[in-house]
Amino acid sequence: MLNDIKEESEGFCFLDESKETSHSDNENEDDEKEGRMPKQVVVFLSRIWNNLMERKGLLFGVLLGISMGLQLCILKGLSPMSAYQIMFYRSIILLLSVVLILWEKSNSYDIIDMVYYLAYGIFNCLGILLIYLALGLAEVGNVTVISTNGPVPSAILGCIILKESVTTWDMIVFTLNLVGIFLVSKPPFVFKSDHGNPVKSLNEFYGSLLALLGLFNLVLTNIFSRKLAYRENSDPALMTFIPGMTGIAITGVILCFTDSWELPSSLKELLLVLSLGIFSLLCNCFLVLGLQTERVITVCVLETLSVPVAFMADILVFQSVPDLVSILGAITIVATTVGCLCKP
Repeated sequence: MLNDIKEESEGFCFLDESKETSHSDNENEDDEKEGRMPKQVVVFLSRIWNNLMERKGLLFGVLLGISMGLQLCILKGLSPMSAYQIMFYRSIILLLSVVLILWEKSNSYDIIDMVYYLAYGIFNCLGILLIYLALGLAEVGNVTVISTNGPVPSAILGCIILKESVTTWDMIVFTLNLVGIFLVSKPPFVFKSDHGNPVKSLNEFYGSLLALLGLFNLVLTNIFSRKLAYRENSDPALMTFIPGMTGIAITGVILCFTDSWELPSSLKELLLVLSLGIFSLLCNCFLVLGLQTERVITVCVLETLSVPVAFMADILVFQSVPDLVSILGAITIVATTVGCLCKP
């Protein structure tokens, strides 16, 4: 008697499950007919949204990539201006962060904290300046693919210095990320070669070397920022103010011995300089805020979102026509960003 009841109940459960499955299938068909997103897509997007809301570091990493991409687009409009002058004006605007510094908390910083802050400011300034100089010598594609390849050295230094783990998923993500950067930037040393002009080849070599040195400096700034986050003494405003001070000191001395002091020559140039400084200020704050809670490699992968953002801005502003390779690369980078955002 009990076995008969059990078999009947199992049969009813089977019928209920089949009804639920058919019901969900009908819902998907109704969604397709009414033009709504399928349920699986809604669940996928809600997972990304929940991760962004629960892990603020991911959100700041995405904002970092967007603001960095807009910086790259603005730099294209400032090409006639020297790198030292661009860096000097940028540093002045970074000083505006002084009004947001947590002075009461800064009284508790010890000598190690101040060393980290000073090192962050120096390496940040040198890294950005070296990349600006590299853009004046080498192809934009070469400089971009080198200077934005932060995930690989960040993963290595993060393991060695910060003892942060790197999973198989991380390896897959930053490998695909590197492929995407190559496809978008299309560096001439991979897609074509120019051996007919020895001067240009030499400039390419020097420019690539400067970009590599700039990348190394910026990776070190990420390490110092994460170190301060572990010590719970990371202040985004102070870590924006110090690069401004060091930038003014370094470029000010260089300008005195090299270039003449010149103001922006037009209203358009002035607006571009102001925009570059504001986005630089935001980038620095987003970077520090992201590294307060997320690993270095995660923030570096999200930062490479700047490449497709600059790519899209180049299409909209400068009316450039992209090819299939660049589009595929942009999609690959966005996919790796989504991969970071979906990871629990």
